[in-house]
Amino acid sequence: MTMQIRKAVYRSLAFYILFIVTLSANAQQGHKEHIVAKGETLYRISLNYGVTIEDICRLNPHAAQSIRVGEKLIIPMDQTSDNSPNKNTPIYHKVEMGETLYSIARRYGVSVNSILSANSSINNADKLSQGIIIVIPQSTSESGVYRSEGSKPSPVPTNGSITGLIAYKVPAGATIYSLLQVTGWSEEQLYHYNPQIKNGLKADATILIPDNTLANNEALGSRPAFPVASGFTVALALPFSEDKGRRFSMYYEGFLMALLEAKKSGMSIHLHAVDCSDQKLESSIAALNGLPKIDMILGGVSDTSIDKLSQIAKVKGASYVIPFTSRDYPQVARRNSKTYQVNTPHKALYKTVAQKFIQEFRNSHIQFVRSNYDQSNKDDFISILQGELDKYKVSYSEIDLALFSNLNTVNNLSSQSSQVVVVPDVGSLSVAKSILETLNVARDSLSVTNIIPFGYPEWQTYSHSLGNDLKVNKAVFYTTFFVDPESTTYKSFESQFSKWFNHGLGSTYPRYSLLGYDTASFFLGRLSSKNNRSEMSWNGVQSKFDFVSRPGNGEFKSNLGVFFVQYQERGEARRF
Repeated sequence: MTMQIRKAVYRSLAFYILFIVTLSANAQQGHKEHIVAKGETLYRISLNYGVTIEDICRLNPHAAQSIRVGEKLIIPMDQTSDNSPNKNTPIYHKVEMGETLYSIARRYGVSVNSILSANSSINNADKLSQGIIIVIPQSTSESGVYRSEGSKPSPVPTNGSITGLIAYKVPAGATIYSLLQVTGWSEEQLYHYNPQIKNGLKADATILIPDNTLANNEALGSRPAFPVASGFTVALALPFSEDKGRRFSMYYEGFLMALLEAKKSGMSIHLHAVDCSDQKLESSIAALNGLPKIDMILGGVSDTSIDKLSQIAKVKGASYVIPFTSRDYPQVARRNSKTYQVNTPHKALYKTVAQKFIQEFRNSHIQFVRSNYDQSNKDDFISILQGELDKYKVSYSEIDLALFSNLNTVNNLSSQSSQVVVVPDVGSLSVAKSILETLNVARDSLSVTNIIPFGYPEWQTYSHSLGNDLKVNKAVFYTTFFVDPESTTYKSFESQFSKWFNHGLGSTYPRYSLLGYDTASFFLGRLSSKNNRSEMSWNGVQSKFDFVSRPGNGEFKSNLGVFFVQYQERGEARRF
């Protein structure tokens, strides 16, 4: 035996003795045997037993190069754990810049198809969005998978009292709000761990939620949100538990869209959503009182909830927004805190409407039509309008509906002025239909085209039954909110909303989803303004805002914003 051969044998023998000694030492500490199953990787085995890859390779040196199905591996026992393999523990991976499904699959030793099967939220397999968190399947029956040679990936970070995350399949009909109820998270936390749902919430998609919330069913807002030392704190109080028609859930979803836009623009906003239903009001008020600061409160529907929220706003020095009800609240106004009522009592708008009417139709003859209907009588408005007409010396007259229906009357009326505006004394569908039918016949048989019907907010609800008649007569009505379903603005918003929440905008008047978006867009924007008393006029996707202090109401501001809407014979309705 040559000297070189002897040295080689000694080295091999020494290595073998070292391996036996190491194995014996670990056997004294305790170890387990693991039989490699099909599709397993060294990384997955190390994760299942709670040890590192290096620990396994020290007892199984060949494993650093490869492992084979059916072979036995010596697994060191961690004295602080029983090292039981957990096949059900999911692995989460946060997609970094430049990563692809292929590179992630190779890193974890699984196939691309298995990742796709475990993540129904991945819409485009060729382009992963940076920051989304995906589930790495724990096992695969597919052959030809790659073995991991990299280091163990960093786990998904947790925050505050969250002890862990579990995968959760989104049920059909779920909304962002319903997920917040399930998780107890703020929407900021929900988007932090699931950034992919910013682009749309889809049924059967896999998302991450805290692992202890389903069992505890903690109330919304009971968990601390992200730190609120900086930025603005906003409280949104809606009667979620009494929301049978889902109007307030729709409002909340529209609100979230505006909130994310505000955050993208650089604003730091911490939202606390609470339930202001009567049975939940006491606990919600306590939760809001416990917040160290509040900059703005929006919501409240019942008189009690509005009164309570107004009191909190006064104590906290916060602005308070009443989005829904149109009643007068003198007790709230007397608190002299910054309060804004979006849906103003109708009678408060009459003066504004009359003045706008004069601006638009000052050179026209105004024909009032009396119908003798008691339902939805507009005498108060007509009295104010006629006072403005007298003030500016605009000609007008009155006539009964029966006489107006006579074609000779309409023909004579059209000759009195280059433009005639017909104003009924009620907003009912039957009267609107009667006036429009008379004008249709006059136009077709007498070529009368200079008479314009003027109506009330109710008229926008008649578009399905009177749509064509409204268009051909270029009818005008006033309202504080309006959106034309044929407009490009509406269609763009509807498309984005449906991608987010997997359903439409609803069919109520107003559309609560748009109301939530408009109020959030406007008032969150006022938060960032150095002087939030300025720029109180604004046109939203659906709403017209023009907040002014009514006489004797101090800091209580009412929305006197009014649109005039004119239907066009062809194309979109004109809102001005």
